[in-house]
Amino acid sequence: MKILFAEDCPMLQEAIGYTLTSHGHTVITVENGKALLERVATGEYFDLLITDNHMPFLNGIDAIKQIRANPIFNALPIILHSAMDPYAMHAIEEQLHRLGNAWVISKTGMDDLLDTIAKITLT
Repeated sequence: MKILFAEDCPMLQEAIGYTLTSHGHTVITVENGKALLERVATGEYFDLLITDNHMPFLNGIDAIKQIRANPIFNALPIILHSAMDPYAMHAIEEQLHRLGNAWVISKTGMDDLLDTIAKITLT
């Protein structure tokens, strides 16, 4: 899969990018929500978008809302991959469910992220 990955922490950019690449994915990394929107706006094709929520300039949820405002991107699978407590995660899941074709994964480990990507690949 060709994945656009938005993460502001350089250490996580490297670690998650390496893991995804080692599982056969092509990863393009941007450092914040504003850069994410700019890259999506180029029209370049991506199979999947993975974004952190807590980033400078524009958070992941607001970036997802802006992306979903364009019907061209309604089918683009999006994973919000961010550190959050279970209560916040539930509230965000409800928001993203309304936007469609989006998942929320906690940054507790890579297995959940890889499992979710595998499920998306099967659909």
